[in-house]
Amino acid sequence: MTSELDPDRIDCHIHAGLERRESLEFAFGILKHDHREIVGLLDHAELYMESPPTWADIALIESAQRLDEPSLVDLFRKRLRGPGVFYRQVRDAISAYGAGMKCAVALEINGANLDGLDPGWLDGADYLGICTTQPSGETPWGEHMAKLIASADKLRGARDMTIVLHHPFRWRLLELAASSLVDPPLAAGFTPEDARVTARALSDAGAVAEVNYASYYHLKRFPSLVVAARDAFQVLKNAGAKFSLGSDAHWLSSTNFEYEPRTALSEFGVDVEDLRLPDAFS
Repeated sequence: MTSELDPDRIDCHIHAGLERRESLEFAFGILKHDHREIVGLLDHAELYMESPPTWADIALIESAQRLDEPSLVDLFRKRLRGPGVFYRQVRDAISAYGAGMKCAVALEINGANLDGLDPGWLDGADYLGICTTQPSGETPWGEHMAKLIASADKLRGARDMTIVLHHPFRWRLLELAASSLVDPPLAAGFTPEDARVTARALSDAGAVAEVNYASYYHLKRFPSLVVAARDAFQVLKNAGAKFSLGSDAHWLSSTNFEYEPRTALSEFGVDVEDLRLPDAFS
């Protein structure tokens, strides 16, 4: 299957839940216009938590201001019912508008919140995306990644779903750039040993890392960060890791939205042969 994949037709990371800014019918129209054939539609688990982080409340309020049909009260009611309402709504939209496309539904959770997530929230999802957190203190990056994967594997339990490490290096590199205290290519800190530890954990869990277009979009403002990301992806690739591919789009109708997956793959040194999409697309 991998040799036949066309990156321009793949997007396994589209936010289509409570914070989306257009109707699902309209979103599917855009995806078809762009000739997308493999599509992963997901939502942030934090949007449904009883005590959500501040960014989740802000995202919900912004969504209510942009969507015509549901009011803020409607969105909060959906939140209280958990992500099951998202799964049902998106699957109905796939049936109605997704003819000719291979679609799957996913949940994304920040790595810091993995241990607090209700496992039942995964019932109805096809795969689990981990918003990759970065190591702190003296913890080696590979050990940190392996712990995230192990926590996700425990949460998944016996469910038949793939784990995906979303945008594994973006936040770390942007943090380093913002500090202006270090040289990003030297301080990215993801060593060949970190790569071996991470790749082994990915393999043991049947998981994949992600080439995320939003990562490239943000990092390309700083050429040294693209170099640092490429170095990190290369050691992970050389250790045997496989990769998913997605845009991380939250607003498909934005006039400045672009998705050039082949560019991101090329800049990060990942080949089509290195892709292995979540099993839900098999």
